[in-house]
Amino acid sequence: MALTSLPNELLIAILRAVDRDLQTLRNVALASRDLLPVAREQLFRIINIRALEQLYMLPYFGYVEHIVESRLGQLVLENLFTTRYFQPDLLPRLQGIHFIGSKMVCYTKDPSLLVSLSERFTSISELSLLRVVLPCLSDLQYLICSLPGLSQLSLKQVDVLENLTDLHPRPFPEGLSGALSATIEPQLSRLIIGPSRYVSGLADLAAWLGRGPSASSITSLVLSRHSQLPRAVLGHFGPSVRQLSLPLQALNSGVYDGYLSQYTSLRGLSVSLDAYNASPGPWYLLAPFLDRGIPANHLRTITIDVYVEYPMQLSSAIRWQALDQVNEVLEEVKFEALTSVIVAICWRESLRWQPDPEEKETVARNVESRLYDLAAREILATRLHSVKAV
Repeated sequence: MALTSLPNELLIAILRAVDRDLQTLRNVALASRDLLPVAREQLFRIINIRALEQLYMLPYFGYVEHIVESRLGQLVLENLFTTRYFQPDLLPRLQGIHFIGSKMVCYTKDPSLLVSLSERFTSISELSLLRVVLPCLSDLQYLICSLPGLSQLSLKQVDVLENLTDLHPRPFPEGLSGALSATIEPQLSRLIIGPSRYVSGLADLAAWLGRGPSASSITSLVLSRHSQLPRAVLGHFGPSVRQLSLPLQALNSGVYDGYLSQYTSLRGLSVSLDAYNASPGPWYLLAPFLDRGIPANHLRTITIDVYVEYPMQLSSAIRWQALDQVNEVLEEVKFEALTSVIVAICWRESLRWQPDPEEKETVARNVESRLYDLAAREILATRLHSVKAV
């Protein structure tokens, strides 16, 4: 069967598997006239906002799903929406805006202008900021509130330098659209929070979100591996969350504080730990956390992510006695609804290191022997693989 005879949906899935390798996508586009339309879908799915200033890009705007802003220096947020071809009718597929900075400072001079320019983009559901600095909390709040369709928010290495005491944005000027009342308080379904040098800024943002509609609308909450904010964030959400990811190493002695008791709808839990020989402490908390730290009545899946930062013997990345304890805990009646437990050991691709295949097989067998009850129930999976970043 010729590749071009496959349905477009399958071809798109195949090309998405190359993971934004632009050179490969260009080669595919040049190799076959039949594959050119599918390759274009992937080539122009994510673009830098500078491309919206170029007339020659007009034929390709219909493919754009995500826009990236990655300039150096300062960015006045309302200026972003005045970019030449940044118009809703030219970008019908647009889903997300992503600020990826390196010493990029974002702020708003005129909140009413920011709102009037951005409220037209009702299709934008995703907003992410990475390595971005904001002078004060209200700049971040205005950006969040200005996107009426926003449902997913990701903040990683975001520093808020000055905090507001009342945690509320300044009132929007009178005369703006009455529809704005629905966007003043965002209603998110997914929230991702990563590490920050100034922890209090994102903690205050979580408190602000936790007092609005997001407190009962968030179904997926992710505290990334190096996040310092579990307690400051977790206490503001709970009953609506079905998927929760958090770093066990950041919980330390607060693991039994009870702030997870309100997470009564959990279906999926992901816990991340560093390799045992790099950070042994959290491994002693793993079984007690599963035993007493979370409600498990509705829990269906548990993932234990182990991160390897440097080449090592994989057997030293796990505290095997901890898995013995986990096996005992997960035999309890409250975990009877479990359908999947995954133990994943990950290392960075950039290490240019691969464990010996025989060593990987040995570790996988040892995991199964320690979690023998889960293996007998056929709900255990062990994964050892490289990832782009840990």
